[in-house]
Amino acid sequence: MAKKRRKLWYEEPVTKIERSARLGGSAGRRLLRRMGRSDRLLYDAESRALVEQAIGFLLDARGLSVDEARDALVQEAADRGLTMREAAERILRPES
Repeated sequence: MAKKRRKLWYEEPVTKIERSARLGGSAGRRLLRRMGRSDRLLYDAESRALVEQAIGFLLDARGLSVDEARDALVQEAADRGLTMREAAERILRPES
């Protein structure tokens, strides 16, 4: 049986705090801003995909047109005080 190799410092995951500490000053702030922007873009893309899936589900389940399904999703979000993403998640979540 082979001896387990110890991880080296550069193989360990780096946290955001460590990244900002290593890259101080304006370069570090720019990097963190770009990373935050990319996280937001990913979240926005996921949200749009969920909304489109919910609209497709409403098309099939209720036999609505695209505009009617979108309006139904908007109405659901407005009635419950939810974001479009939250309303889409509620529609797509299986009943427990």
